[in-house]
Parts: sequence; C-alpha cells; structure tokens
Amino acid sequence: MLARIFRGIVRHESRLRLRAITINSAAQNPMESSIRDKLTTHFSPNHLEIFNESYMHNVPKGSETHFKVVVVSDKFESTSLLQVHIHSNTLKLRTKNCN
Repeated sequence: MLARIFRGIVRHESRLRLRAITINSAAQNPMESSIRDKLTTHFSPNHLEIFNESYMHNVPKGSETHFKVVVVSDKFESTSLLQVHIHSNTLKLRTKNCN
C-alpha cells in the first residue's frame, strides 16, 4: 500500500517537472512546442516523447529541423502500421501548411 502511494507521488512530481520544462522550453523551442501541441490534440497520447535531433545534422546551433517522435496512443489500438503512418504523414502535411 505504501509503495503504491509512493509511486503515485513520484509520478505526480515527475509530471510537474515535465510540465515546468515544457512551459519553459515553449518560448525557446517554438517548433517542438507546436509539434507537441498538435500530436497531443490529434492523438491524445498515453506517452509522448519528442527528441530534437537537429544537432546531428549540418544546421546552425539551436536549429529545430530534425525531430524523432515516439507516440503511444489508444487511437492506434486496432490500426495497422500503414494506417498509423498515413495518419502521421497527414498531420505532418498539415503542420507544414499551417506554419
């Protein structure tokens, strides 16, 4: 019982830290923030990770040009991998056209 309570507190504290980091980085990383907002709105993910991999490419320091995204969502439950890619690419096209 105590272990469950402790796990709940740790999860809650890590969410608070994650939110604080996200809020602080939104001003510094507008593209990453936009991607996070759109993925959250579109997929309602259970788990979302966004990695800015721009530093691994020949771009100026601080660029936001290359991202790796990990999304776990209930919306993918009974969806084929091909359909997941189609949904993702549709969202990617909308992101390019909107920005």
